Amino acid sequence: MNEQFELSARYYDAFYSQRPYRDDVAALQALIARHCPRADRVLDVACGSHEHGLHFDPRYQVDGLDNNATFLEIARRKTAGRPRPGAYHLHSMEDFSLDASYDAIVCLFSSIGYLPDADALRRTMHTFSDHLAPGGVIVVEPWLSAQQLGAFQSSQLVCADGLEIARIARHRVDGDKLTLWLHYLAGGPDDVRYFVEEHRMSLFSNEDYRDAFEHAGLECVFDPVGLSSRRGLYVCHQRDGA
Repeated sequence: MNEQFELSARYYDAFYSQRPYRDDVAALQALIARHCPRADRVLDVACGSHEHGLHFDPRYQVDGLDNNATFLEIARRKTAGRPRPGAYHLHSMEDFSLDASYDAIVCLFSSIGYLPDADALRRTMHTFSDHLAPGGVIVVEPWLSAQQLGAFQSSQLVCADGLEIARIARHRVDGDKLTLWLHYLAGGPDDVRYFVEEHRMSLFSNEDYRDAFEHAGLECVFDPVGLSSRRGLYVCHQRDGA
């Protein structure tokens, strides 16, 4: 169970309601189609509440994997009406083992930063590679590096879905580790809650990512723009899978 989102999961979709999911998925589908034209099965790793899954073309079956059961319950309800509803799996991204292979495996919204260290990043890329169908593509949206932390937005106020949510972030850096304290004040028609979540993340370098891809037998290119977050995308193939 991922406790880092346990308090905020119920507010997650409202808090990120202004994120351009539809545009991000359109760009992601175009990328997948360029690299694997026959793709029709996608695994979204660290899928969260799986808002991305709502916006994929109906021809895709989009499965989700996360280590937070609350997120997966929300995702199942949300995507049940899709023509090809996905399967949802409660697992860590490091070492899951599914009886399936995928044309595209995506890890978005910088979720990769929740891995504890470079060894875990290597294990995760091996796990992704083990589940990739021949000719498939892996897409990873990285978290910020230590040099990019100034771009992190420290305070936000959102009004959506009948909720008012304020969040103020404070952080501490210890080498290549980041601790985030996210202070929430969230109110609806009947209650107001204040709570703090502590999130521990890794500040992986470009070299860390490329080392992990290399050890997993993956060839990789980096798109420096990427999706709406502008954090870039690593786009990877198995060396013998072209």
